[in-house]
Amino acid sequence: MSEGTTTTPASADRRRPALQPRDLIFLGMTAVVVVLFVARSLSVGLLGNLQILAISMSTIGIVAAGQTLVVITGSIDLSVGSLVALTGVITATLLRGEAPIFGPFHPIAAVIAGLGIATGIGWIQGTLIGHFRLTPFIVTFGGLSLFRGLAQVISSGAPVNLPTNDFEWLWSRAFGILSVPFVLMIITFVAVALALKFSRFGRYAYAIGGNENVAHLSGINVVRMRQMVHAVMGFLAGLAGILVMSRIHGGTYGNGQGYELYSLAAVVIGGTSLAGGTGGVWGTLLGLLLISMVSQGLFLYSVPPLWTEVIIGAFIVGAALIDLQRRRQWLSTPPVMPPAPPPAQAHTLDHAIDRLMHTVQEQYGYSLVNVYLIDRETDTLVDPKTHSPAASPLARRAAEVREALYVNDVRREPHQVAPMQPGVLSAAAAPICSGPQVIGVIEVQHKNAQAFAGVALRSLVSPALAEMIERNWLLESGWLSLQVRDSLRRLSDRVFLEKCPLGDWLLPNVPPYNRGVRLQELLRDAIASLQPDQADPQSRTARRHHILCQTYLDQKNVDAIIQDLGLSRRQYFYDLKEAVEAITHIVAGLRRE
Repeated sequence: MSEGTTTTPASADRRRPALQPRDLIFLGMTAVVVVLFVARSLSVGLLGNLQILAISMSTIGIVAAGQTLVVITGSIDLSVGSLVALTGVITATLLRGEAPIFGPFHPIAAVIAGLGIATGIGWIQGTLIGHFRLTPFIVTFGGLSLFRGLAQVISSGAPVNLPTNDFEWLWSRAFGILSVPFVLMIITFVAVALALKFSRFGRYAYAIGGNENVAHLSGINVVRMRQMVHAVMGFLAGLAGILVMSRIHGGTYGNGQGYELYSLAAVVIGGTSLAGGTGGVWGTLLGLLLISMVSQGLFLYSVPPLWTEVIIGAFIVGAALIDLQRRRQWLSTPPVMPPAPPPAQAHTLDHAIDRLMHTVQEQYGYSLVNVYLIDRETDTLVDPKTHSPAASPLARRAAEVREALYVNDVRREPHQVAPMQPGVLSAAAAPICSGPQVIGVIEVQHKNAQAFAGVALRSLVSPALAEMIERNWLLESGWLSLQVRDSLRRLSDRVFLEKCPLGDWLLPNVPPYNRGVRLQELLRDAIASLQPDQADPQSRTARRHHILCQTYLDQKNVDAIIQDLGLSRRQYFYDLKEAVEAITHIVAGLRRE
């Protein structure tokens, strides 16, 4: 049987909100599009329409996969359609031998040259954005006009027909069902998805999109990453250009028109934020599928093609509104209410736990008492002394259900209890709550059956003692130090500070939209408090204060700080570690105030 319940912790937790009416409207629109497409396709041939759908998605899909990667880094590429046209014209020109100096190229050599030029163009755009700090919109918008203009100049405004049929196999159906470009599109999506999820390249891309300054301070070569990301985008745009060229059997400056719109639409509808740092290619694939169904469905229903742009624009606006709504709701999650201020005793975790166990033993005469705490990094119940997972199934269950649980006869439920001593016949476990947050479990065992009948075990842990245990546990387990370090690294990123775990814990009664500013002020004041009254530039205290200021306030890189203060790299990191630990203890003290 159980005794009472506990409130689900609010630190919880900053999860994505459930579907709202606006989400349901958008999903309803999507469902309508799918149903209408399938219904019409069934009347005219479902398999044939699906094959046409796959073909229409192929080249735009390859571009959209690269566009997703670019947008995740907080950039954008408006030149992809023009680069598709330029690659097709260059490759066709090389095949015909109309390029100056060079004679006709072998088809493989022409393809490699076209892809190499497209990749190089992407690299140059990445250099302009990363190294010269030009706005991605300006760079790629200029490329949109520049590359299509070059394609027109090279082709003299006329199609460049292919002199060979060597590319016809590209649009044949693999296994008799799917076209080769569709297979290439799927391979591209899989490759980009694996790179984003499992490689350092993917982690760096998300980091740069989340906060470029923090990524730079963390040692990421932002310029090189920008170059690589846009080079990949250039390569994929070039690949799409060659596929389009082979489909129409020639290169023309009109190829790829609208690809920038369709690829960005697929990215936005698929859930990738234009602000960068979030998203993925599988959402882009679903967005692309929706757009392609809209386009082909309108054709099947004999709707004028111009309406395609209207409907796609409406989907883009709807997706943007949903993303905005979710962000606002996420930041407006009700804060955790603070528990009562703890007493001044028990300054360490061991002392706090001993005090709790002594209270239980003194009031009720229970000699077998254990305390387990929740590790916030892994969300598992552990022994605070050994950090090993709790061996007691009863304690783990009490933490999961957030209720006090009792076993009045261990002989009937032997698998629920891990006896602390031989002869245990009854056991009880109850969550330890600091406010609404479950921070651990207290387990009590006895050698008499029915020893806990009618006992309200949760009343054994006072709110003040629970907060004392929580604060010392977070401090001594290293969680608080890790959160302080992460918050200092992103001190200029108020959006991060609004929703970071440190803000939830330290400022639970501050509204989320003000929490970032308040936490920023507290951390700046904590750094300022470490400045000695009479600053001796040679003292260790002054040096650590300078390191904190230059690392987190001025956001200088490590090499510049080492050179400025005349330190070795080892000494810098040692002093920085101790300075952050000092800030951590100041922050822990702020929770007590």
